[in-house]
Amino acid sequence: MEPELLSQTFAKLNPKLQPMVELIKANRSKWEELHHRHQRSQETTSPGSPRNGDAAATSCSCAGTSDGGPFYSIS
Repeated sequence: MEPELLSQTFAKLNPKLQPMVELIKANRSKWEELHHRHQRSQETTSPGSPRNGDAAATSCSCAGTSDGGPFYSIS
């Protein structure tokens, strides 16, 4: 179950938890923004750049997840 869905369910049971839901959404949005920024910086950095040496070690391994984001679902 997705963390947002779980927190929304809790908030329905107890409306006092709604601020937690809003913070979770904002946190996820911020991490997604950072992830996309990181991806863009990797695209603009040439593979032979002395920045980090081995380009394979700096590539993003989470691109291509089922939902297209940096988050993985735990079942």
